[in-house]
Amino acid sequence: MVTVRLGEQREKRLRRISTETGKPMAELIREGVDRRLDEAEEGQTLDVVLADVIGSVAGRGEYPADQSERLFGEILEEKRRSGHL
Repeated sequence: MVTVRLGEQREKRLRRISTETGKPMAELIREGVDRRLDEAEEGQTLDVVLADVIGSVAGRGEYPADQSERLFGEILEEKRRSGHL
């Protein structure tokens, strides 16, 4: 058993979401903790997921800046298709 102090703002947000969803506050807390623990165990934070593509687009004038969005999208799509994202 663990006790956590949420602070006034978090508690207000939790109460609001609990009311809006009809879920008990304890259930929302358990879901949030489970989700965060799963992410930590799987290494699924955004910096980890994108680690092999961050910085992979050359910035030495080889590609105009207006193409970077397209190039980054192509890299992400390739990673998704290959199962690495």
